[in-house]
Amino acid sequence: MDTVAIRLDAGTRRWAFAGFVVFAAGGFVLLVIAFGGFAAQTGSQRMYTAIFGTLCVAFATLVSVGLRRPGAVLCVDASGFSVAGPDGSFSVPWGDVSRVVLSREKRPMGRLRFWFYRLEWWSSAASPTYSFLLEEGRYGYALGWLGSARSLYAALSRFAPSRVLELRR
Repeated sequence: MDTVAIRLDAGTRRWAFAGFVVFAAGGFVLLVIAFGGFAAQTGSQRMYTAIFGTLCVAFATLVSVGLRRPGAVLCVDASGFSVAGPDGSFSVPWGDVSRVVLSREKRPMGRLRFWFYRLEWWSSAASPTYSFLLEEGRYGYALGWLGSARSLYAALSRFAPSRVLELRR
């Protein structure tokens, strides 16, 4: 049986990795400048360069610790969809779903704007495994910023019964 697995933290992990590279490289360069004597600096300038370089490397280390934490994964297959992550998991069979909607909205993150995705479904059977997701008669799960959601659209189009699927682009 084919299963399409989509990491729900792929978009933010890319930005975090870029931040790690920038801060680690910048901190390393500042420490080399401070202790290598490559620039004419007074004692206090050398001290501030070393402090700032150390802070950059420390921040990069914190980012790398955050990158080690596993993210949630959405799996879509012929039997239904499921989410498994460090905070818990649930699965929804297609037989229990009367309607599923994948919607997106553009939200600002600083000066940039990104698409944030949300999966909502109406179920014919109340299940205790995902009852905590119940909102006003429907179930909802915020998928967040996925980077590119092409694989999610393709997986839902391929596996979800056409009678229940609604994709809002």
